[in-house]
Amino acid sequence: MTLNLSSGARFGCLAFCWLALAGCERKPTPISDPPPPEVTIAQPIVEEFADYAEFAGTTEAVERVEIQARVSGYLDKINFAEGEQVKADDVLFEIDPRPYQAVYEAAEAEVLRAEAALNKAQQDLKRSQELRDRGAVTPAQLDEVTAEESVQKANLAAAKASLRQADLDLQFTKVMSPIEGRVGRANRTKGNLVSAVTINGQPLTTVVSMHPIHVTFDVDERTLLRAQAEHRKEYGGQDKRKLTEVQWPLWIKLANESGFPHEGFLDFVDNEVDPGTGTIRMRGQFDNETNLLLPGLFVTVRVPLGKPRPHVLVPSRAIGTDQGNKYVLVVNEDNKTEYRLVQLGLQTAGGMREIEDGLEADEWIVIDGLQRARPGTTVRTTKQELEATPPESADGLENAATGSDASESQAENETIEDAASESDTPSDTQQTE
Repeated sequence: MTLNLSSGARFGCLAFCWLALAGCERKPTPISDPPPPEVTIAQPIVEEFADYAEFAGTTEAVERVEIQARVSGYLDKINFAEGEQVKADDVLFEIDPRPYQAVYEAAEAEVLRAEAALNKAQQDLKRSQELRDRGAVTPAQLDEVTAEESVQKANLAAAKASLRQADLDLQFTKVMSPIEGRVGRANRTKGNLVSAVTINGQPLTTVVSMHPIHVTFDVDERTLLRAQAEHRKEYGGQDKRKLTEVQWPLWIKLANESGFPHEGFLDFVDNEVDPGTGTIRMRGQFDNETNLLLPGLFVTVRVPLGKPRPHVLVPSRAIGTDQGNKYVLVVNEDNKTEYRLVQLGLQTAGGMREIEDGLEADEWIVIDGLQRARPGTTVRTTKQELEATPPESADGLENAATGSDASESQAENETIEDAASESDTPSDTQQTE
């Protein structure tokens, strides 16, 4: 059978075939590779300082005295301004002395009476001894006179003791400060009856010494052992003195201070570790000539752990976490990144972190853009010079000695916040600190 097509139909078929052939011969449009990610790189900085640990401490007065009345009576005078500096033997309170003056005078009279009685007994004894030689006194009579003389001696001794006690009571009507220091508030006012027995456990006032001042703090046993090891290392094992005997240096700062401006030394280490807390009580002594440090303040204590040594420091944001491991990305001469596991040390002010192992001081690492870079990829780099910062740790041994996860939380938070501003999403197995 013959199929006849019109000219229009034939033309449409030819056009369709031509389009089909043209579509088969068209080449796919090439897809260009994305440009290398941009990152900022820097070399670690090397700072020399001693390892240290930091602990919370409390200031305490070297001497603290609760001023108590030693005799009872009505308060007659108050001779100080609350909060002022007083010296040793300054009279702070005066109790009405009249009753005690009367007792003293009576005791004086009793001494005079006892002296007169003793004098008479001695004269009687002397006469009796003379009469005995002439046979005018019996032995029994002589014994009686001798005993009377001994009794009067005892009476005189008792009278003198009563006089001394009366004199002490009279002196005690003047309540004095036994130490030099700052006096507190007066808990009794003029005209009140005070007693030698403390009422409600409250003294008349308190006096605390201000210079020098103590700071007490609790140290974990690992830091104690490390400090002892560093002490033995420093003295070559020849010096058998204790840490307190070599005046191991300490530094403290108040809550509103930067740095550690107050220097002192260790003067006491307790004799046992508390098994419940695993800590031992230590105490430092600090000069306080300006009276800036008041007893009861909370301070931060810095304890050095050995001699100064070089520390390799990098920004905390340059450290990543990979399944619990810490790493940095090293950029080589070909601008390719290398995955490098590192061991962390202490943390310093300004977000710097020590690298104890895994990185050399002359290598370049990624400090910004860690989320965009991947190990083994090429990157476009912008170099930056890091600035050194002084050590300013917030953690004790774990931070200074081992670099624990607890001391890394601040670095992790900073890097996560930085990562949130990046456009790329990290992989499942790699995330920044």
